[in-house]
Amino acid sequence: MVKKTLLLVDDEPFILDSLKREMEVEPFDVVLAHGGVQAVELLQNRTFNLVITDVYMHGVDGFKVLRAAKSTMPSPMVIVLSGDGNAQTVIKALRQGADDFLLKPCDVDELIFRANNVLQKQELQALVEKYSSMLPVCMKCRRIRCINSADNTEQWFTVEEYFAQMGQSGVTRSCCPECIEKF
Repeated sequence: MVKKTLLLVDDEPFILDSLKREMEVEPFDVVLAHGGVQAVELLQNRTFNLVITDVYMHGVDGFKVLRAAKSTMPSPMVIVLSGDGNAQTVIKALRQGADDFLLKPCDVDELIFRANNVLQKQELQALVEKYSSMLPVCMKCRRIRCINSADNTEQWFTVEEYFAQMGQSGVTRSCCPECIEKF
């Protein structure tokens, strides 16, 4: 199993150390950031699959860490932890792109469960992106399938019709060197 890279962010060393011990049991390669400043620096220099960050820290808070994480490519999943049960904190985190939110102190088993869930969501999103970028082409006649998003109907177009319909560059006819040799 490939280890997932996890960035743990908190300005409380005791919390970081205890979470690290618990999270290393699972398939995570854990990196610690002792506060938001260090987390933002790490996010600029490395890629992570998952970031778990506290909200209220000295200097750079968890919301800035969240924004920094979501601005990287590829962006990691982010779970926000907070001892503040205020609904506004939860709403703010989710509106800024957090993938999950937990109140501190949290059960470690629940945190691991949620971490695995958001990582599974990340894998599914990658598959959707991969398959949505593919162009379905008939193996026999070489026509291209296009699905109308308005009514979910499908149509099949020749290559020329497809590019004309999509308003993309046109198609010119030519022969590759191998076809020239054959004919």
